[in-house]
Amino acid sequence: MSRGRKSSGFNPVLFIVVLIGFLIASFLELPLRTRIGIISIIIFVPILIVFLILISRKGTQKKRCTNYQFINIDRFDGIQFERFCAQLLADNGYSTKVTKATGDYGVDIIANKNGKKYAIQVKCYHKRVGNRAVQEVYSGKAYYGADVAYVMTNSYFTAPAKNLASRNGVGLWDRNYIFQLMSNAIDKYGVKVDNPTYNQSISEVDKKAEEQPPYNAVQFDHNKKVYLPGCFIIGKELNAGKYVFIADGELGRVEIYNSLEDYENDEMPEVHTFKDEYRRILSNDGVFVMVEDAIIQPYSSNR
Repeated sequence: MSRGRKSSGFNPVLFIVVLIGFLIASFLELPLRTRIGIISIIIFVPILIVFLILISRKGTQKKRCTNYQFINIDRFDGIQFERFCAQLLADNGYSTKVTKATGDYGVDIIANKNGKKYAIQVKCYHKRVGNRAVQEVYSGKAYYGADVAYVMTNSYFTAPAKNLASRNGVGLWDRNYIFQLMSNAIDKYGVKVDNPTYNQSISEVDKKAEEQPPYNAVQFDHNKKVYLPGCFIIGKELNAGKYVFIADGELGRVEIYNSLEDYENDEMPEVHTFKDEYRRILSNDGVFVMVEDAIIQPYSSNR
């Protein structure tokens, strides 16, 4: 025959009821002012806690976005610029994902907004972006099943790239649009932009820059008798002849295009990198030469 469990004699519900009754009775015995003070504290403290939490969240958002006004978008490397653009788009209401570094089929960022899927190629360039980027992202759009394709750059686009993009329905976001996105993000989080350099860069400076030739002006050091790094058209900025390119850093670089048009269309150049110097005969007028981290001298047999 089984035995029933013995009662412990402790009833928790009854205990709580008695405790509450005791607290209420004690509270009622307090002076009126004291009772009002206690009630005020009970009401005010939760409100204060909620308010502080909201302020803290807003402050975090401001802290994240304040840095936009100090960012130089031309100092990123390729991977850094991809991540920056993904975050910038996220701060403008997109959900974003950076694709893998290799085998991305011409798409660096997949973004979604308002039910639309974006395939985006990102170009961190010191020159204008040409046709190849438009062609690649147009193909990548189909691979990723995106609704639209865009090329996003810190620079501008060549005229052929604009025409090709228009014919194929590819969107182009240049540096002006990036600055606009940065401004939108700052406004969204209530951060006032007081940096005059930033304000200038999103207005007159970029407007004037877009109107400039697609390559930088030639600079000549008259004291050293050398040309400084830049871009040159043979027969225009440089006479046809033999030149020596001398590295002005860890590694010099020379890109040689058949013409300025090839450069604008982003055709594949002949590339030479060197630690000390590189010698080359440039005899065909119209050849376009881009020199980075190296100075240029006419070659002399006395060297």
